[in-house]
Amino acid sequence: MASCESMIVLNSPYIGDGCDVHPACLSCPLPRCRYDDPVGYQRWQREELDKPVGEMEQRGLSVKEIALQLGKNDRAIYRALERIRKRAGAVA
Repeated sequence: MASCESMIVLNSPYIGDGCDVHPACLSCPLPRCRYDDPVGYQRWQREELDKPVGEMEQRGLSVKEIALQLGKNDRAIYRALERIRKRAGAVA
């Protein structure tokens, strides 16, 4: 699926049928289309994972418990915790 911006530039009919992030391009929460900025999309995905990981860690859940609840592997949770700590200014 081509990006909405690319379809407009190519003078193709605008479909705007969304993607796996959001069902409609014009009301998508991403600042830029995931197809126009794949790195930004990956950053957004990481930030979306970091929020619940940080909340669950604060509640005292273990890495294994967080991973099970979020359907991720332990390594993904460790990476999220490392990003959270770096943003908070702590040395991991």
